[in-house]
Amino acid sequence: MASPPTKAATTRDEADMRMLGKTQVLRRNFRFISTLGFACTLMSTLERRDCRTNMGSPTSGGQYHWVSEFAPAKYQRFLSWLVGWISVLGWQIGLGSLAFIVGTVIQGLIVLDDSAYVSERWQGTLLVMAVAAFSIIFNSFLASKLPMVEGLVLILHLVGFFAVLIPLWILAPRFSASEAFGTITNLGGWPSNGLSFMVGLLTPVYTLLGADSAVHMAEEIKDASLTLPRAIMASASINGILGWVMTITFCFTLGNLLDITQSATGYPFIQVFYNATKSRGGASVMTAIIIINITSACISTVATVYR
Repeated sequence: MASPPTKAATTRDEADMRMLGKTQVLRRNFRFISTLGFACTLMSTLERRDCRTNMGSPTSGGQYHWVSEFAPAKYQRFLSWLVGWISVLGWQIGLGSLAFIVGTVIQGLIVLDDSAYVSERWQGTLLVMAVAAFSIIFNSFLASKLPMVEGLVLILHLVGFFAVLIPLWILAPRFSASEAFGTITNLGGWPSNGLSFMVGLLTPVYTLLGADSAVHMAEEIKDASLTLPRAIMASASINGILGWVMTITFCFTLGNLLDITQSATGYPFIQVFYNATKSRGGASVMTAIIIINITSACISTVATVYR
């Protein structure tokens, strides 16, 4: 008679762990929806190869484990060590960048709501530190609540998308199709539009980061070899579609480019929200949705780094 699953692991999970030569230590609290929420907050696309690889090796090690499995035997240890540290450092830097965005967006929101407020860099730094500290404290003492939080954030992610999209389409000034897709504006001072375009690609590339986020939670996901690839592909599909729709929407509803790029808030999207709604309250709610989602991404990033 087979032994009962440990740490809420299924028979398939136990077989995977035996194949990997590992012992189940962490509790498998994540299901499909919570894993999908985790992935949706941190990535928008993923190569299918990662999914196929993880189906055979559902371990929280992620890249360093895959390198160890597939690299030539002579270089396995060094390459696995190198890739592991690159991954850890990348995620730590990612936490800093996300916390910076949250902290400075909060400052921008204060500027929008209080014209007398003067944004200071040291205040932004303190906000960044507060967001990072909150994410670390949450993962230290409330880690068991993470699956529930990720499920709630997934709902906010989807509902918030329409809460931002609909006001923009209904209220914002709108470009014609020829203006939205045929006008090239180089406000960065780059010597050519081509170079300006290539430099501008850095921003959308940022949305592709975090492709391996859910992978590092593999040992906490029930039926990981099935649930994880499905959640990753669903996340890529959902975020890909939503991202494409929102990008097209912004192309049509940006309004005056000089107005939004020189906004006192420091963030053009906040100014776009305000220009569309003509309401500080409305723009604040729309911006708050962004803040909550990115804060959730900070929490998920810390969870990933912890593993």
